Formats: sequence, structure tokens, C-alpha cells
Amino acid sequence: MAFDPTKPVAGAEIDANELRDQYNGLNDTITAQQAQIADLQDQVAALAVQLATVNATIVANSAGPVTMVNPVSGSVSNPPKQVEVEDIQVTLNYLIQKLQRA
Repeated sequence: MAFDPTKPVAGAEIDANELRDQYNGLNDTITAQQAQIADLQDQVAALAVQLATVNATIVANSAGPVTMVNPVSGSVSNPPKQVEVEDIQVTLNYLIQKLQRA
């Protein structure tokens, strides 16, 4: 029998069968929740394994040789020439590309 929060009715005599049914209903609810908790714990453990695998993959892929990005040298004229701006753009794009791989 399922737990019924309306029983026992206030002021009613205690009925052993009704009280037993209430306790059994609570026990069934607790047992079902324990099974759900165990299932969730299994899911969390599986996700932890997946996360560890992803982290290991990230570390393995980022452990390659370090490539230095040369600073932009020289001065920029005022107004800047197109070739100066293009040099800055090439260096910036190279830096962005390296950062995205890290």
C-alpha cells in the first residue's frame, strides 16, 4: 500500500493495520529513493571517468612542442601603411591559432 499523508486522521483511534500500511508505504518510498540514488551515483561515477578521459586527452594534445610567437617589431607610421597593418594581422592570427590549439 502507498503512503497516505492524510492518515491517521486527527482524533481517530490507532488502527494497527492502517499504521502498518503507512509504515510499509514509507518503507517502499525510501527503498525506491535509495535505488534512484544508487543509480545517480553510478551515473556520476561514469561521468567522472569520461571527464578524466577528456582531461587526459587535452593534456596529451597540449604537450606538444612550444612554438614562440615573435613580437611585432619595428614602428608603425602615422597613418599606418597597409603592409604594417597586414604584418600585425598575420602575427595576431598566428597567435589566435596557437591559443585555440592550447
